[in-house]
Amino acid sequence: MQPELLNYAAEVTPVQQDWPGDTALDRALAEALLGWGLRRLLHYTDRSTMAVSLEARVPFLDHRLVEFCFGLPYHTKIREDRSKWILREAMSDRLPAQIVERRDKKGFPTPVGRWLRESEDFVRDHLAPSMVGRRGLLREATVARLQREHFAGDRDHGWALWRLLNLELWYQAFVDGSGSPISAV
Repeated sequence: MQPELLNYAAEVTPVQQDWPGDTALDRALAEALLGWGLRRLLHYTDRSTMAVSLEARVPFLDHRLVEFCFGLPYHTKIREDRSKWILREAMSDRLPAQIVERRDKKGFPTPVGRWLRESEDFVRDHLAPSMVGRRGLLREATVARLQREHFAGDRDHGWALWRLLNLELWYQAFVDGSGSPISAV
């Protein structure tokens, strides 16, 4: 990204000061729980699981547990750069150490890299140097390198390209006012 865009993003993305909580961590947790992101995630999780006759459960969102956790002191939430410290401690005698000590987090794997390779022409058309240069938001050389390495199979830049492609499609629809770019897909 161009430095100007990065500076703007830093100005508009800090944790809202009006979320409840005494610390920045508590305010960030409140924003994660009460903001639009969790509701949207739960909505789409519900739709996705119901589509294949499954029902997702979210026991850690029980209001009593959430209220209890919000009342815990900071050092029980994060300690030694480990999140969910109290949960890890509580489960240490019930789960294998490799699970309790695990630091990587895995969600539902999505083959974005493969999908974009299958739609190479579409991606290249929308992230062409002329398009990227005209916007002035991103560095043309970086976007070109990501595409070159990805489509050559040298590296998987699927998620980065996915975000850039969505930024471009959003820009077309809402800034350029050219309507929904989705009809082109």
